[in-house]
Amino acid sequence: MKNFVWCEALSVGIDELDTQHKHFLELVNTAHLIKKNKKNSKKVAEELMIEIEAYARKHFDTEEKYFEEYNYPKAAEHALEHVKLLERISAMYDGVLFESISIDKVADLLDDWLEHHLLTSDMDYAKFINTKRECGDGVFSWFCRVLKRIQWFFS
Repeated sequence: MKNFVWCEALSVGIDELDTQHKHFLELVNTAHLIKKNKKNSKKVAEELMIEIEAYARKHFDTEEKYFEEYNYPKAAEHALEHVKLLERISAMYDGVLFESISIDKVADLLDDWLEHHLLTSDMDYAKFINTKRECGDGVFSWFCRVLKRIQWFFS
């Protein structure tokens, strides 16, 4: 059984979002536990899907608040990913409810979300926001950002 554990490599460097991402890992681990146990999994899977949807809406709203605050240039593209994930979650919930989708598919969705959204898209905004937080918007902020990009290139 998969069991994901929080580590600093998953951190976006924004406490509020890291706390939410930690909760997301708990949801992923819960899905894998349900998948493993199979007993009474329909009702538990339905409850999990309700929690996943509520989490996703709150989390995406929080991320988008940061995008607006820091004028993240890829905000629209990232928000579109959020819309697509919410559509997939909604379809999964319907599938679990009507027993056309198993908990295995839910676990797969969450794994995919972790791998492709959190570990790639979220890390992109993290670099941007954290650099902007560190460098600010002042006269020499462009120089600070250039130095940061050089650091990223060599790391």
